Amino acid sequence: MPVGVLAGERNHGEYNNLLHQTEAQIARSMISYDAEIAEHSRKIANPAAYIEAWHLKDPRYQQGLLRRWGKEVASFKEKRALAQYVLLKRRR
Repeated sequence: MPVGVLAGERNHGEYNNLLHQTEAQIARSMISYDAEIAEHSRKIANPAAYIEAWHLKDPRYQQGLLRRWGKEVASFKEKRALAQYVLLKRRR
């Protein structure tokens, strides 16, 4: 079982929601997570393309955004892995 899905842990609610979704809904969620991962990875690689006047922003602001986007990528990857786990478990 993936980390964080036991009662009271951070992904418990997400896990419960996935249990009540159809396979098609779960597959669409995985596609959505993949798109979010790709978009946030592009933002990290080239923040100036997404934030106007990036080079003029305070370095603390820049680092804060990069850190937030990195955390969001990690979260999307975790949720995608959880969705994949539920989908594979159903297909067994």
